[in-house]
Amino acid sequence: MLQSRGIRGKMPLAKRHEGTIHAPGFPGGLEWINTRSPLSMADLDGRLVILHFWTYC
Repeated sequence: MLQSRGIRGKMPLAKRHEGTIHAPGFPGGLEWINTRSPLSMADLDGRLVILHFWTYC
């Protein structure tokens, strides 16, 4: 297991993300809270994003 960790860190970035599926962009016409303007996927690139889903029954 320790050997595989060392190898993974040395792999080229393109090979580590081969077959990655990217998230779709946000649809227009959404209501945004706690932000000055609508966000795009490019705004969130490289950041930790936590989604909290809730609903009323």
